[in-house]
Amino acid sequence: MSDWSQLFHLLSIYKWTLLTTPLLALALALVGMHLMARGQSLQTLVVSQGSSLGVLLGIALNVLLHSHGGDHGHGSSHNGAVYSSELESGLLPLLLGLGVAGLSYLWSEKLRWRQNPSLAPASLLMAFALLMALSHVTASLSPHLETHMSAIYFGDLATLSDREALSAGVLSFLSLGALFYWRRLWLKQSFNLAVLGPTQIPSWSFTLLALFLISLSIQYLGLLFTLGGLFIAPSLLARRQDLSHQAYQLRLTLAILLGSTSGFIASLLWPTLPTAPAVVLGVAIASGLLLFEPKVKKLKYKI
Repeated sequence: MSDWSQLFHLLSIYKWTLLTTPLLALALALVGMHLMARGQSLQTLVVSQGSSLGVLLGIALNVLLHSHGGDHGHGSSHNGAVYSSELESGLLPLLLGLGVAGLSYLWSEKLRWRQNPSLAPASLLMAFALLMALSHVTASLSPHLETHMSAIYFGDLATLSDREALSAGVLSFLSLGALFYWRRLWLKQSFNLAVLGPTQIPSWSFTLLALFLISLSIQYLGLLFTLGGLFIAPSLLARRQDLSHQAYQLRLTLAILLGSTSGFIASLLWPTLPTAPAVVLGVAIASGLLLFEPKVKKLKYKI
C-alpha cells in the first residue's frame, strides 16, 4: 500500500510533466510521419543537432549574462542553485535553437539537392558530425555548459519545473491543433513529394512548425526524446502496409499515448531508470505490439 501511496504522491508532483510528455511526443510523431514520407529523416538528424548547438549557445549567453549581472561576493551555494535552474529555461535558448536549426535546414537542403544525389547521405552525415563537434567545443568553454551537455542529449523529464512543463504542454497542444487544421494540405504535399520528388515545393508552414517542435523538444526533453518521438512509432508502424491512413494514425496515437505514459510511470516506480530513455523504450514496445493485429478468420460452412 505504501508503494501505491508513493506512486500517487509522485504523480501529483509530476502531473504537468506527465501530461506534457505524450502531447509533445504525439506532435513529434505526426511531424515525423510527414518527414519520413518526404525523405527528410537523415536531414532531420542534422537539423536536430543544429538545434542542440543553438540551445547550448543560448545557455552560454545566459551564463555570460548571469556572471556579469550576478553578485559573486557571497552566497555562492545559493547562487549556484539559481544558476543551474535558470540557465536552460527562458526564451533565449529556444530562439537560438530555432535559429541554428533553421540555418542547418537551409544547409542540409543544399547538400540534398545541389550535388550528386548519391553523395547526399554522406554529406548530411558530414554536416551532423561537424555540428556535433561544434557543440562539444561550445560545451567545453565553461564548466556550467558541460553539466548541461548530457541533459541536452539525453534529457531528464523529472527535472522540468511546473512552469516549463505547462509552457511546453500548451505549445504542444497548439502544434497539434495546427497539425489537425492543415492535415489535408500537408498530407497532400507529403504524398506529392514522395511520388514526384523535389519538383514539388512544399509550403513553409509545415517546415516552420517542424523546426519549432524540434527546438522546443530538444531544449526541454533532449535530443534522444526528440528523435525517438519523431521516428520510432512512425517507422515501426509503417511496416503495416495494409493499413489505411486513418488506421495508421490511430495506431500511431495509441502507441505514443500508451508508450510514453507507461514509460514515464515506470521511471517513477524504479528511480534508477532514466526517464527519457524509459519513455522512448515504452513507445517502441507499444508500437511493436500494435504492429500485430489479431485477425479473425471467417469460418466457411459447407451445406
